[in-house]
Amino acid sequence: MAEGADKESKTEEATEKKIRDSIDKGQLPFSKEAPVFASFLAILTFTIFFAQDSAVRLGSFLSIFLERADGWSLETRSDAMAIYQLVFMEIAKVVGIVMLLLVTAGVAASVLQNTPRFVLDRINRNFHESR
Repeated sequence: MAEGADKESKTEEATEKKIRDSIDKGQLPFSKEAPVFASFLAILTFTIFFAQDSAVRLGSFLSIFLERADGWSLETRSDAMAIYQLVFMEIAKVVGIVMLLLVTAGVAASVLQNTPRFVLDRINRNFHESR
């Protein structure tokens, strides 16, 4: 049998001071799965509410763009850049919606777990504990 009591199994509840000290040090429970789950929900939301309209709009733009390829002037570098920017902006509209939903869901899930707080103990390097 082990001579000392197992340090992981605590029999007493933490005191209010110990809890407050842990919060002040930034030692709060945090689930890394919650933001991932929220991101999956954001992708699902995009798929249900935005994907069909975005795909149809992008598809119709690209079909018109390709059907009238001879109407686009490519005589100068600025003409080519204008076409590139036009296509890029249409694709960015679709990707932008997805990215906005993903970032918003991930940040919201993180903030809802614990309110953000500025903790200097977590930022400063503790040289005594290294190695």
